[in-house]
Amino acid sequence: MPPTNKLLVIGQCVATSLKNAVKVSFRTQELDENLFMYFQKKRVLYAHDENKVCKLGDIVLIKQLAQQWTKEITHEVVKVVFPLGDVIDPLTGKKSIGPIYEEHLDRRIRSLGQEVTGYLKYKDEQQKKISDN
Repeated sequence: MPPTNKLLVIGQCVATSLKNAVKVSFRTQELDENLFMYFQKKRVLYAHDENKVCKLGDIVLIKQLAQQWTKEITHEVVKVVFPLGDVIDPLTGKKSIGPIYEEHLDRRIRSLGQEVTGYLKYKDEQQKKISDN
């Protein structure tokens, strides 16, 4: 596997056993010299996460360290771009569940008189707790 000389990388956090570090998986395009076609290759980097802000499945931005800490840890976490389960449309800034905006789905369910379940029920309970305090 050729070395990756990436200064900034966006990838997904996957399971790791290292302390204060996260394993970030990302994909690159590599040219096959025989076919002259690009193919996706999966890459993995280890990044230092001192504050433990990353959770499994988060999309994070990492940058290369000025000096490599250990043989494995070569990058550090800059920020969590998208937390798992909290998908925000970059154009509108609205939360979405699948292809539908959360507020549209909420309005549609309530207008049909259906029982609110799942994530929307959880969201209502959280808002009720906040308003009670």
